[in-house]
Amino acid sequence: VKEDMLCLPEGKAKADKFFVGFWNGSDLVAVMDFVYAYPDEETVFIGLFMVDQAYQRKGIGSHIVTEALAYFAKNFRKARLAYVKGNPQSQHFWEKQGFKSIGCEVKQELYTV
Repeated sequence: VKEDMLCLPEGKAKADKFFVGFWNGSDLVAVMDFVYAYPDEETVFIGLFMVDQAYQRKGIGSHIVTEALAYFAKNFRKARLAYVKGNPQSQHFWEKQGFKSIGCEVKQELYTV
């Protein structure tokens, strides 16, 4: 996760990337990072979204994504993301949120997204 906090897409500045924690009292429930105006000016890119296992399958992740997308919609027409290929749990979650695969695969050092 620390590595993700520092990773930026080519051509983007630190000011374009945000890393947000969602808390329940002192419990860190979820983390999300996103990049404004990537890969184009009308798109926000969700780079990472993780919900603590103790809070999964309770609708919390869906609620966070719904609220985040409503917030992003004030300034962006589209939202885009990537998930690790071969991770059916992530694929199912994002499809349930209304995202569709565009068939674009990118090989990273350790995995394909």
